[in-house]
Amino acid sequence: MKYYIYTFATFCCFLAVSYGQSDMEGIRRNCHFQANLATIALDAQIKGAAGVEKGLAKSDEEIACIDNERRKAAEEGVTVVAETVGKIIPEVDALVFKNDQNEIDVFLKRTDYPAYKKSAMEAFKAKLKTWVPLVQSRMTKCRGE
Repeated sequence: MKYYIYTFATFCCFLAVSYGQSDMEGIRRNCHFQANLATIALDAQIKGAAGVEKGLAKSDEEIACIDNERRKAAEEGVTVVAETVGKIIPEVDALVFKNDQNEIDVFLKRTDYPAYKKSAMEAFKAKLKTWVPLVQSRMTKCRGE
């Protein structure tokens, strides 16, 4: 099961890195696209972990605890996405809505967006590989193991 979830996450990361444009509106759309794909991959990881643990749970209390941990993990997941692939979104949104060409030119000169989005997605995948086992272990503790 973990293999398929990690494969799905890798596929989402590939799509996010390979999709994009060089204009600011295209960059803005790509930023949101990348963050949405990361959120989907993260949710799939959390739901997969919760599904495994619920299948092994023996009581309603254990299931309730697992559901509580799943909700906590979803809230933490928002932070994980914001700290990795979503880090640049507020700046890009502000530039697009302000539409000041001088500021946009400065941003485009100092930011290699294709390299940024690739490194941000790599940081997300690295964070996911360490964070998901922690979430899984918290859910396992709900079953008393």
